[in-house]
Amino acid sequence: MDDFLRNFVAVANNDKDALAKAIAHFMFRELVEDIHADNRITDQEMKDLNREACNRASLLINHILNDDYITSAFKLESVMCSDWDSPVMTEELNQRLKLYSEVAADLKKQ
Repeated sequence: MDDFLRNFVAVANNDKDALAKAIAHFMFRELVEDIHADNRITDQEMKDLNREACNRASLLINHILNDDYITSAFKLESVMCSDWDSPVMTEELNQRLKLYSEVAADLKKQ
């Protein structure tokens, strides 16, 4: 891993909210960025949406996933999207996983 990426990892790992922010960015922000770039969402609306996405990600990782019963209850959310397609590992997602795996392997060596 080069020094640039190593510094990014260090900064991220020093942020107590890094995982919630990373989840919000990965699962939300990247998906709506084109809409934001086309000025269909104002900067303030985007900030508000980002904040809510981070809040929800934090709830998920700090509370819901820490309790099997709450996790089971949370799955009620899936009823609202029962007609959605099943998840698919796309080439883009496989590339992301490869990058994360490479960074993780380098971190293990340290």
